[in-house]
Amino acid sequence: MLILVTGLPGSGKSTVARLLAKQLDAHILNSDVIRRELYPIARTYSSQETQQVIRETERRARELLQAGGTVILDALFTKQRPREEYRELAQEIGAPFHIVYVVAPEEKTRERLELRAQLGDASEATFEYYLNRKPHFEAVQGEHFVIHNEGDGASLEANVREVASKLATV
Repeated sequence: MLILVTGLPGSGKSTVARLLAKQLDAHILNSDVIRRELYPIARTYSSQETQQVIRETERRARELLQAGGTVILDALFTKQRPREEYRELAQEIGAPFHIVYVVAPEEKTRERLELRAQLGDASEATFEYYLNRKPHFEAVQGEHFVIHNEGDGASLEANVREVASKLATV
């Protein structure tokens, strides 16, 4: 199964991906981690660099899916077209495909992004970057799951368990 976890920076995508992976015994491919692996010294976020990250993520996802694994992609996926490209990859391999869209209140997002900067997280997103990406985030089309991340860990875990149980039976 291929699961795409999408949402704005700071929404909690990586947390949701980790919780889902634990529930579904899945591999996580995080675009921020892959970018740091490919560009360990300095990252420019140029289109060329981003394309390299996308190609490497797709290569790894294909390899894991072909081996029968469940893969969770953790990235912004701001536009619908890249989401559809991964749907097509899953169809090509014969794997089920699902989208999980994580949303969070703006103030919680600000708090998370500020904390991340202090902790040296793999994501280098700032609140300014969030504000820049927000107007460009295209609505998720087609069937998908929505997880509301209001900041309460217990309710987030319960929401993820509910989605994981639905994914496990699809």
